[in-house]
Amino acid sequence: MVSPQVFYRVGLTLLIGIHCTNVAMSIKCYMCIVGHDAPDLDNHPCVTNVTSMPTEECDGAMASCYVEKFVLSKHLQKFLRGCKDEKCEDYCQENHGTKDCRSCCQTDYCNIGNKGMTSPRLDHITLGFCISGITLLQTLR
Repeated sequence: MVSPQVFYRVGLTLLIGIHCTNVAMSIKCYMCIVGHDAPDLDNHPCVTNVTSMPTEECDGAMASCYVEKFVLSKHLQKFLRGCKDEKCEDYCQENHGTKDCRSCCQTDYCNIGNKGMTSPRLDHITLGFCISGITLLQTLR
């Protein structure tokens, strides 16, 4: 007969394994690109109503959603949402009246901000959960 402790260990291993595997799989992101030639760019749905935009799936261990905007002389020139399959880093650069900002995040549909540098970063919380779970499993042996 199998002891309850073995059932507990197996169940916990499966739960942690499934959750931590999902971290490295794929994420879904809102996707749109709108430029200065769009009428009333500041009120375009890509900027103001992200849930009406199409979505895309981003694959790979480094997959991230992003929001990026380009501003010239305080006027929005280009606005982008999408996914990157390579490492994505937050940044905001200002130079001679131009501003280029990008925010990155790693959870489904997290690229909802419209200002750049506003999206949540939950990947560190998830990584902490995975490490804690693995450590717990080691102590149960």
